[in-house]
Amino acid sequence: MKKEIIEGIPQKIKNVNSPTILNLLGSICKLIIYYYILKVNKTLHNDNYNSYFG
Repeated sequence: MKKEIIEGIPQKIKNVNSPTILNLLGSICKLIIYYYILKVNKTLHNDNYNSYFG
């Protein structure tokens, strides 16, 4: 019984629209990338500011 449930999970995931899952993963990746870029840009600007006025 347990084995059937475990083997049935991937099938259920396949039955869900896989594009929606891919879109979700893609948007999460984009958010992480945007956040990282913003963070890097902020640190770069802070360094420039400190080097001019520090």
